[in-house]
Amino acid sequence: MDEKLDNNTAQEALPQGDSGSLGHDQKHTENDSSDISEFPEGGARAWLVVAGSAATMFCTFGYLTGFGIYQQYYAAHQLKQYTLSDISWIGSVQIFFNFAGGLAAGPILDRYGTVAMIPASLIYVVSLILTSFCKEYYQFFLAQAVLAGICLGFLFSNSLAIIGHYFNRRNGLATGVVMAGAAIGGVIFPVALNKLLNDDGLSYGWSVRVCALIILVLLVFANLTMKPRLPPVKQKMDFTLMKRPVYILVAIGGWLLNWGMYVPLFYLPSFAITAGVSAELAPYTVAIFNAVSIFGRVFSGTLADKLGTFNVVFINSLLCALTLFVWAGTNSLAGVMVVTIFEGLFIGSIVSLQAAIVVAITPDPKYIGSMLGCTMAIWACGGLTGPPIAGAILNMNGSYTGPGSYNGMGYFGGASLVVGALCFWAARMITEPKLFVKAKQLGYNGCNFISWDVIGTGPTEEEWTGQPRGPVAKEDSVRVSDLVHLGQRRPQ
Repeated sequence: MDEKLDNNTAQEALPQGDSGSLGHDQKHTENDSSDISEFPEGGARAWLVVAGSAATMFCTFGYLTGFGIYQQYYAAHQLKQYTLSDISWIGSVQIFFNFAGGLAAGPILDRYGTVAMIPASLIYVVSLILTSFCKEYYQFFLAQAVLAGICLGFLFSNSLAIIGHYFNRRNGLATGVVMAGAAIGGVIFPVALNKLLNDDGLSYGWSVRVCALIILVLLVFANLTMKPRLPPVKQKMDFTLMKRPVYILVAIGGWLLNWGMYVPLFYLPSFAITAGVSAELAPYTVAIFNAVSIFGRVFSGTLADKLGTFNVVFINSLLCALTLFVWAGTNSLAGVMVVTIFEGLFIGSIVSLQAAIVVAITPDPKYIGSMLGCTMAIWACGGLTGPPIAGAILNMNGSYTGPGSYNGMGYFGGASLVVGALCFWAARMITEPKLFVKAKQLGYNGCNFISWDVIGTGPTEEEWTGQPRGPVAKEDSVRVSDLVHLGQRRPQ
């Protein structure tokens, strides 16, 4: 899966057929094949879609990653009678719906396009306005966690899945640019919220409404620019795709990565205060974290296009785990800043490439939305339970400010990232045990269609199928899914 791919050979109509069959399906027209095989890889329309998706990410995941500011403010004001673990459920449920919403949003995108974005955008803005009037825990939970979270799920999933309609060879770069929108939002919203919430002349309610207005304007732009390219899919999702070993490992690995990644996003400000950072400076650690993550999101996409998405995610996950282990012993301003910078860099890279991993193991581009939705629903369980578990570990110490009070939380996050990284590496090795294999690509992401003109030491047609190579033209191709179901080892 981690090949360097040459998309210039994608000129012929691609084969279609049921699993287990090879060759071209004559029922498909040249235009139908072209819709799947020929990706713009750029151009005004494609980059407008990227811009709209980045704006959506700014308003959704970017706003969500600033929840640490809300958590710190709620703990000192409206919800001061609740523990940090209790308050974190608001943000973690929001994260859960942000990912799990794709379970419905993905199939809707595949079948009907982006029609769900308009109502989701409007209801999302309404949920923010409702949040501005909340005073009780259950009110925050219903408005900010549930209602806003469901809308986030539709918007977030569409903004990622639609990139696969326009980019193949440069998918990592395009996804990185889109996720950079989330990072920019994660810089601007925490700083703005911290200023607004602590402004004596502006109430909490109006602080949230200002953010709602910014989000409304950007979502209008997103709805005007995000248009799907591929035709609607009429058939139902093939759920046998999710039974493959490679998919199961990716699903479990993503759950564990989400367990660890959201620990710093939720607890960084309160941890910084414990480590000696002033209360005035502590909220800016979230902004610094997200600012640095911009570089991780953009450059990791380019790196993944060259070195392989699985490889880059594996390395960054281990490095991120190391920073969380180091976090446990940090007790100075300089230490907090160094750890914050590296956490932002590595987590930004992981978040940016998670969707690209799913795209890479999806054997048919028409099912990108559905596959992303199903996978993110599983990963959402990690985002839902990770922060509260970390908060419960913190509560076991009986103090939020004592020496070493955040050690257990750091160990939990780091261990989760290590195990998750190993799951991703196992998925990568099942798919292609050899580290550096290049193949000329004839179709989608090297996962759906490949030529048998393998460069280097990759498996031959005979090795994959157990049958001698027939008299097929060099340009002919077959479905990898028809042969090995993207994860099963070739016949022995």
